[in-house]
Amino acid sequence: MLKVTELHKEKGTNPIFIVDFSPPKSANINFLDESKKLNADYISVAYNPAKSIKVFSMIVAQEVKQISNKNVIFSLATRDMNKLSTQSILKGAQLLGLDNLIVFKGDKVTKKDIFKEVDDYTPTSLIKDIIKMNEGKDLNNHKIQPPSNFCVGAAINTSSNSNKEIKLTKNKLDSGAHFLISQPSSDPDNFLRFHSKYIKEFKKKINIPIFHGILMINKDSLYYDNISKSLSEKYNPKDSDGTIHTLKIIESFLEKGINSFYLIPPIYKNGLRDYKLANFVIDKIKNN
Repeated sequence: MLKVTELHKEKGTNPIFIVDFSPPKSANINFLDESKKLNADYISVAYNPAKSIKVFSMIVAQEVKQISNKNVIFSLATRDMNKLSTQSILKGAQLLGLDNLIVFKGDKVTKKDIFKEVDDYTPTSLIKDIIKMNEGKDLNNHKIQPPSNFCVGAAINTSSNSNKEIKLTKNKLDSGAHFLISQPSSDPDNFLRFHSKYIKEFKKKINIPIFHGILMINKDSLYYDNISKSLSEKYNPKDSDGTIHTLKIIESFLEKGINSFYLIPPIYKNGLRDYKLANFVIDKIKNN
């Protein structure tokens, strides 16, 4: 499978889109029809979004790859698995030829939840062990033959200029992350300020691809955290399906020389998504 970093290099200055994709709640395979129609450079299968119980990201990614012949990314949350189960999953992904993945912690567990956090790994420590697997060694230092060939992404928040977020980003790069996914933002200047502070602190640029989160919002969509809530407050009700708003945001990034995006289609009640609107936006940008 083509690695995210390889396609990013091939695209050069042309826009590139990873599209967020929700796994189904059951074994109903209707979701495969939606994946076939999705005009994305990569389909990124989410991991239990909003702590809902869904089919495992890796399994869905494999089905999408086989049926739709699309480039895929699967996701892992360190919140839910110990080191043994995580490495077993990674070896399974290697067997299936799923080389692209995103590692993140996952939403914090609250008293209302019926499960507990595991947190045997942090995202940074898991990235380190994935790189170690690529070098031919597993958790117990046993030889892996052949070595894995993972291209691993990490999540960051470029809208935050805090020293903690800057340092956390540096740690993820030092751990070996191959690409980054930013939290959604509507203003490219947030990233430029973040990157400027990063350069000032560490005397060098972030030298791996960054895919900038773009949340699609319309009159019917829901917000799912504080970031999406703040972005939703900027929505213009006259833009009924939200595409005008989304296109303006992406165009503002392109004007600043930023061309890599993580597009999050509108999220509706019961976890429904609108991938047709995502396709419309992608087509408009790529054919502009």
